[in-house]
Amino acid sequence: MQLAEAHSRKAPLLLFDFDGVIADSLHVFYPCFVEICEECGFPLASQAAFLRLFEDNVTESLLREGFPLTRLRKLAREFAPRI
Repeated sequence: MQLAEAHSRKAPLLLFDFDGVIADSLHVFYPCFVEICEECGFPLASQAAFLRLFEDNVTESLLREGFPLTRLRKLAREFAPRI
């Protein structure tokens, strides 16, 4: 099989961008994230505090800031369908 033939059989790519390079999604992402963090017992003080979480690995940042380790799975499970 030729390389061009193999390439043409690949499924199309659908790309989602949440960091604002392609589309500004902060107005959707931020309120959902804040709501779920509050439900997990971790209120975020401000939008600046939220943005600081993304300066590094967000999971590591959350844990470093005191997010309950036992609630990470809930955060992921609850957040995905809301955004």
